[in-house]
Amino acid sequence: MAKCLFCSEHEAPGSAQPILEGCGPIDHPDPTSALSFYTLLHRVIMWWFLRHIGVLPTPDAPSDIMDDLRQMATR
Repeated sequence: MAKCLFCSEHEAPGSAQPILEGCGPIDHPDPTSALSFYTLLHRVIMWWFLRHIGVLPTPDAPSDIMDDLRQMATR
């Protein structure tokens, strides 16, 4: 679910909430925290992949994905 929301938000900002509403209740004791954790995980993996294939030439190269990670860290 988190990867779906991550990709959907990237392509269509604001789409996560309607997707969540359409899925109904999530069978997890703390779905918000679980989705936040897995979203963080997917963003880190995407950052690594972009570094690995050379899209991001250096670890500190400007990128939306790093901006998103920094924003998540401040929450």
